[in-house]
Amino acid sequence: MEIPKIIFKWAWTLDKRLARDPKWEEPSREHMMGLEKRIREEWEPVGEDILREMSKITKLAWHEKDITCYISYGITPFSHPLVISGNSTIHDVTHELIHRILSYPKNKVKKFENQNRLWERYKEETDSCKIHIIVHAIHSAIYLKVFSQDELDANVKRSQPYSDYKKSWDIVKRDGYENIIAELTKGS
Repeated sequence: MEIPKIIFKWAWTLDKRLARDPKWEEPSREHMMGLEKRIREEWEPVGEDILREMSKITKLAWHEKDITCYISYGITPFSHPLVISGNSTIHDVTHELIHRILSYPKNKVKKFENQNRLWERYKEETDSCKIHIIVHAIHSAIYLKVFSQDELDANVKRSQPYSDYKKSWDIVKRDGYENIIAELTKGS
């Protein structure tokens, strides 16, 4: 199974162009380089395991050899391009990579019907909540395989202020991450 190499990079040019709340003070060059080093050191011992598990759990392939993960500040992380904030952890990187593997055009076609069936089941929820039910189910499986229940619980607690995230974690707990993943990967 081919997995991509994740390249962590502070891109000061990107920092100059991203929109953020004006209350954010731009960190020093040394601070940003330290963040780049920290996240790389967190990722190195477990990154390949995370990527392999993600592909195995979803039954989806990676379609890139390298993925650059840009590090910025004062922003919400996102998956295309992969950008994380200075307070992010490898769990935030993992979250965004789950979005990424699910959104490759070839993978979207493969999972389209199953995803739509899941979304129909949760039709009363917001789009963000529905998307994150799938992401959090996959992330739960990765946490329990690569990390621990304690780290999963800490991440769930950390995301409580965001109502769609809280609701999606509650649904994953109620309906079972294994059941959601089974529905998503049915027929694969």
